Amino acid sequence: MKAIGIFSAVLVFASSAPLASAAMQLAYQVAGVDPAPVVCSYLAPPTATAAVCTSSINDHGVSISFFDGASNSPGGAPFNNANQSSTSVQITNTSTTLTETLNLWVWAPGFTTPTAPPNIFWASNFTGTWLGGSGTIGMTSCADTGYPGTPSTAYCTSGPTLTNTTVPFSGVNTAPQNTVMTNVATLGPPYTLEEDITVVLAPSSQVNVESSQVLTPVPEPMSIALLGGVILLTSGAIRRKRKQEASRV
Repeated sequence: MKAIGIFSAVLVFASSAPLASAAMQLAYQVAGVDPAPVVCSYLAPPTATAAVCTSSINDHGVSISFFDGASNSPGGAPFNNANQSSTSVQITNTSTTLTETLNLWVWAPGFTTPTAPPNIFWASNFTGTWLGGSGTIGMTSCADTGYPGTPSTAYCTSGPTLTNTTVPFSGVNTAPQNTVMTNVATLGPPYTLEEDITVVLAPSSQVNVESSQVLTPVPEPMSIALLGGVILLTSGAIRRKRKQEASRV
């Protein structure tokens, strides 16, 4: 029973652990205005700090007070997964007449694990806090096998993608979690975890956005069988001990 409890605690801790920091590139683009994504931060691997756009962004009526990202590239530590996250705070459309579309790109290169086969369980998530006005938020995640590993504005040159549902927002509200999940059957190293976050802002709108994606290897049938055997042996030992204790009473 103690072994089962420890195993469950590890699963809970793994699902809630903060993301580590490693290689990262951040870029943004106001659609119809910027001819190409503007790279505001690039940190080459390996590095011990998260990438942060060093100052607030003000671009043709759209401002962002804080934009950062982190990952555990090359993967596998502290848990056996590949993960990446980003935070953008106070995305604001300062125009009182124009609707603006902002793209935020996040690249985390250099992942070598996990790979598929065997299968990988892939989850992509974003949430937001609506601070005023209205608009929509959407996101596509990519495990890019064609990223060159140097500063680049090419998003998802090759590899599988995972698309979240586009969510409308209005007024002041905290959005529910928006999560999509799938299985990946083929993925080889090295690859780059990428996100393309699209925020459409009506005039005088403001929103915060947090995003993350995690790729976790699916246990092989033998691993599942071994785990099941351990649980059965543990539960059998517990039952025998209880019977022995009961016979002494």
